[in-house]
Amino acid sequence: MSVKRKHFLWTTLVIVALVSITAGAVSHRLALTRDAKENSKPSEIRPAQSANAPRQKEILGYEVVTLTRFGFEPAEITHHGRRFFLAIENRSGLRDLTLRIDPEHGNRIVEVNQPDDQRSWVDEMNLPPGEYIISTPNRAG
Repeated sequence: MSVKRKHFLWTTLVIVALVSITAGAVSHRLALTRDAKENSKPSEIRPAQSANAPRQKEILGYEVVTLTRFGFEPAEITHHGRRFFLAIENRSGLRDLTLRIDPEHGNRIVEVNQPDDQRSWVDEMNLPPGEYIISTPNRAG
């Protein structure tokens, strides 16, 4: 092997080794930085709150009712006086569905006409204590 080839081979080997070491060091440093951020205490990364800071958001629960060809499932739900999301999924095959939510005694709270291309309806509910009936005139519920 000629001297020029040996010199070229060693130079290439040194450059590859330096690039590998540098890449390893950079990826290790990125991993340490990411770990440090993940393991830091929330008080260290959260700015101080002022008197005008927005209040914390309330986490709302949800209930899912499915309309099948056999009726509503589940047939009954119980929710305890807090705001929540109510989702009604139409899996009945009915089209142009009208959904109604009525209290057992009183005026209708919700009536929604659901278009053909929409299979689910979701809305935030804040119902006073009582019993309510979910129905559709397209099908006895």
